[in-house]
Amino acid sequence: NLLLPANSAVVTTTPLTLRWRSTTDPQLEALTYTVTLRSVATNQVVFTKTTTDSSAVVTGYIGPNTTYEWSVVATDALSHGRSARERFRFTTGATTDVVEIPPSASAVVLGQNRPNPFLRTTDIPFTLAGSGDPVAAELRVFDARGRLVKTLVAGDRPTARQYLIRWDGRDDTGHPAAAGIYFYRLRAAGREMVRRLVLVR
Repeated sequence: NLLLPANSAVVTTTPLTLRWRSTTDPQLEALTYTVTLRSVATNQVVFTKTTTDSSAVVTGYIGPNTTYEWSVVATDALSHGRSARERFRFTTGATTDVVEIPPSASAVVLGQNRPNPFLRTTDIPFTLAGSGDPVAAELRVFDARGRLVKTLVAGDRPTARQYLIRWDGRDDTGHPAAAGIYFYRLRAAGREMVRRLVLVR
């Protein structure tokens, strides 16, 4: 269950901490929680984090006079996910501070896709730290032989925010990719990071 900020709350202070009630897996396996915060007006993900805790401090841009929606998905060791029963919304006040990713954070962070393995769609999170100025960013998916399968991001993206990019398991021509192991690569701000994902059919 989601706890704080409560549904329809007004938030006027930062940093913002999202809190939810932890749950117990029937098989007593360890659970992870993926929390996602979106702007209602733009439907853009401004923050996402996967953790074993029952709270997360938002380290992204939180603007004033803006409505946001947040939700949590609990995932077990077999990548079976269960969403919270509700999605909570809150509105920021006129004096809400701008929260930027700390300068000490890595300039580029590429997270593990969820779910993984996946059948239909999977979400790939990444973070671009900075002052907000845009940088060139590329997120591409390759097969096990290194052949390009799908370009997910290609172009300038604002920094000081987090992204959640969805891949539907199709290649650049729109055809379903074959089941197997793939690699997704992020290039941005002079950094390159690669992670592995698994597509099942």
